[in-house]
Amino acid sequence: MPFLPGSLDLTLKLCLIRSICMISQAICKGGKCGDFSFSRKAELVAQMVEFMKAEPQDTMRTPVRQRAMITCTYLVILEPHLSDPDRTELIDTCLAGVLALPPLELAKDREENGADAIPKEVLYGDTMSALKDLLKSLLQRNLTPHGLQDMFAHLGPWIKSSKDHERQRAVEISAALLDFYLSALNVSTVIPFYNLSVLIALFSPRCSDSVPSVRLHAVDCVYCLLYIQLCYEGFARDHRDEMVEGLKALKKGLEEPDFTVLFHTCTSMAMVVGKRVPPDQLMSLLLALFEGLVDPDRNCSRAATVMINSLLKERGAVLQEKVPDIMSIIHSKLEEVDEEHIRKAAQQTVYILASQHKSVVVSSLLGSALPFDSHTCTMWRSLATEPALTSQILEQLLEKVNRDVPYKESKCFLLGSGSERIATPLPLAGVLHSSSVLSMRIPDGSGCSCCLCGFGLLLPELAVLLRLFPLNDSWTG
Repeated sequence: MPFLPGSLDLTLKLCLIRSICMISQAICKGGKCGDFSFSRKAELVAQMVEFMKAEPQDTMRTPVRQRAMITCTYLVILEPHLSDPDRTELIDTCLAGVLALPPLELAKDREENGADAIPKEVLYGDTMSALKDLLKSLLQRNLTPHGLQDMFAHLGPWIKSSKDHERQRAVEISAALLDFYLSALNVSTVIPFYNLSVLIALFSPRCSDSVPSVRLHAVDCVYCLLYIQLCYEGFARDHRDEMVEGLKALKKGLEEPDFTVLFHTCTSMAMVVGKRVPPDQLMSLLLALFEGLVDPDRNCSRAATVMINSLLKERGAVLQEKVPDIMSIIHSKLEEVDEEHIRKAAQQTVYILASQHKSVVVSSLLGSALPFDSHTCTMWRSLATEPALTSQILEQLLEKVNRDVPYKESKCFLLGSGSERIATPLPLAGVLHSSSVLSMRIPDGSGCSCCLCGFGLLLPELAVLLRLFPLNDSWTG
């Protein structure tokens, strides 16, 4: 099909789009829509994409985007399916053409075309509606967990954008898509919603976003996701879960929240999520939340830490085999993010894990490279925040250290018959880590803040080790 040149007059361009839209709409509403194969469908979609790309990226002056997306909404319904590259280009072009536009002015300015031009607010609202309808139409073609994951692979970068208006639009669209998915879902057999954890981690920290509307829509997203999970578990779509319904009550305090409200919201949401996320997705949920520590919105990175620690308190006891992986991730995030609130939250995470899995945490930290860096020291010092736990940790350290010889004799060739003592790795690491723990000043019950109070029974062994391995600052970061 030959297309008119790029210099096409706006009126003619809109007429062409409208004609294609009417033809597609007529076919879709026909009785034999499912039997009809529109062989040139991909070419028409590609032309609509080109029309949208030709629009200015910094403003919305014409209804071309809106009309082109409406046309594509009908085209994608028809057979055959779009190829993956064509589908990707369509989605990315539409999202970039709407979400990246500058924030809409509140004043009802008229465009340069004259008094009859469409007000910006109306044009933008209609275009957003067209975008939602198009994405729903695409999602309808693959109403599965995989189809949902694919859609949010495109929306994800916009949801985590550093620009408020982009996040606001992306999360609004996400809430509409998830509500549509839930309403259209018809589960005939129980199947796993394998990507629930990843999607929960994408939206749950946004309940603390700096933009009020994002916070509210984020709660809606988590609400829909948990009900989608219940549907896949075999519950009827009209089933109401008391804990999930409780999420709605959180929205009342999110319009003008203070830090206390945000903390309470995150904790409450973590409790609900912790009860509803399947055991086999708990670790993937934590991994995805750890990625949220680098969120450009500081409120959301704080929310991610609250979610992580709340989930670990609730269900961390079943993660013993995963503790070394979690400890490694904590260390890498401390290297990646230089924020005080992240450091404190990471210390709390290590403390929670140690209270549940002392031996595994100690073994993981003992495996740190020597001399260890400041981040490893930070993790060790988190174990000195509570005297009872600290005493148990030191006992664990001494037990592991005593299993190995503290040093080996090595003959020094340069000094003739002399020899020198070379520290063995495990005892040396144990002494260094003991030093990190004991460097914290821990008050005991009497009010004394001496770091050695409460550890009298351990001092003889520690003294011997410290004489064997005199320490300096170069070993302890």
